[in-house]
Amino acid sequence: MVVVVVVVVVVVVVVVVVVVVVVVVVVVVVMATALQLLAKESVSILVDIGDPLDYTKYRHTGLFFEFPSDTKSLMHVTGAAGIFTFETYDNYRPDQSRQLASSIPVAELPDSISEASIRGVISRTPVRNGPGDADWNCQNWVGDALARMVTDGYLSVSQRESAIDKMTDACLEAGDE
Repeated sequence: MVVVVVVVVVVVVVVVVVVVVVVVVVVVVVMATALQLLAKESVSILVDIGDPLDYTKYRHTGLFFEFPSDTKSLMHVTGAAGIFTFETYDNYRPDQSRQLASSIPVAELPDSISEASIRGVISRTPVRNGPGDADWNCQNWVGDALARMVTDGYLSVSQRESAIDKMTDACLEAGDE
């Protein structure tokens, strides 16, 4: 009789353990699926305080992308008139920047747009270093890059215009003028 009770208890324990494991696996799969559905690509404009002085014309701007892969990338141009270069910083953390003056959400991007497509469009945005481009800067490049995103159907015209207006306002908030 004792052997039968022990066998029944062991069988019940094994069944309970199997049920718990199955429930845990199902919960993990459901949560992972939900997180993937929640993960969206987004684009923002980052505005840094001016250097060496915080003047409107010295405020630095760039595009910040958050991809579903959890990659966070800053794409921008750096340099000065005639020597601007395009740069990408992956795993960028704007919340750790002492220079950040403003972060302007532009849009959540459709799931159908791949990270590679976005990187391609942005990296091919022309960097203007010609003799007639002395007044061109990173702020212009952001506008040009967003215009390319509109052309490729990634943003609407109104999203771009609103973002540019907010970027301009953030640049005009320069503290040393």
